[in-house]
Amino acid sequence: MNKIAVNNSKKDIDTLNKVVSLFKFIEEINKLKQKIILNIKDHEWHRFIEDIPDDPENIHVFYRDRIGDVEEENETSVLLSVHKPEFERCPQPNSSFKKWLNDGWGEYWKDVSVKESLFIKSEDSFPLGKDLKNINETKENEHFEENSKRVQQYQSWKKLRDAWAERQNFIAKTRKFFMDLHKMSVALEREAETLELIVADGFIQDKVNAEIKHPIVTRRVSIRHDADTNTIYIEDTNSDSELYTELFQRIEDINLKDDRSCKLRITRKGLSPTG
Repeated sequence: MNKIAVNNSKKDIDTLNKVVSLFKFIEEINKLKQKIILNIKDHEWHRFIEDIPDDPENIHVFYRDRIGDVEEENETSVLLSVHKPEFERCPQPNSSFKKWLNDGWGEYWKDVSVKESLFIKSEDSFPLGKDLKNINETKENEHFEENSKRVQQYQSWKKLRDAWAERQNFIAKTRKFFMDLHKMSVALEREAETLELIVADGFIQDKVNAEIKHPIVTRRVSIRHDADTNTIYIEDTNSDSELYTELFQRIEDINLKDDRSCKLRITRKGLSPTG
């Protein structure tokens, strides 16, 4: 009988520990959900639409409230698409000046330059039929600008190379934006219970409380990666738009009784930060 009582007691303790652990987990989840963020910069990640790289070839922003092409806009739920572009090869330098180039000429983030001078091997003149073993080799210090044709060819190539470097810097910004979205996509998939992606509008700043800088109309969206085209899509969902009423609790002279009517108005009129 004592052994049975001891075993039952252990089971009860194990069950109690599991229940306590479960409640602690739920408590932490609720803390995350109930955390009131006053400044948009305090979110895990954010991006203003004007900060999206201007790359029409690889990035497309779809405004749902656009007047033109209404039928086309309504056929898709895509709000943003970002394709990951590949870097381009650097234009190859002419052999006449390639050995004069300093290291890094093929890296777009570095400035291109040439050596001021080089020691060039030259052979002493000798009469025809002279034994080649007796030819003396000397080194002469030659300056890059001594050869006008070489300088001209270098300058022509440098213009092409500078234009290439500018394009690569442009591509790098799009690639970074793509990688930011990809990392966020992975994080959302891994922590779906605590993280979500939203679009927002109706930015509010409070003169009294300088910490308050946040939009009030939000809507949950989804993100997916198309591996075949290496493109990330942010898409609208069937979720209703929401009013971030928790923000009003920190603002003076706000009638909190109107929260419900505001929410109903948003739902009935279909107001959304997507347009």
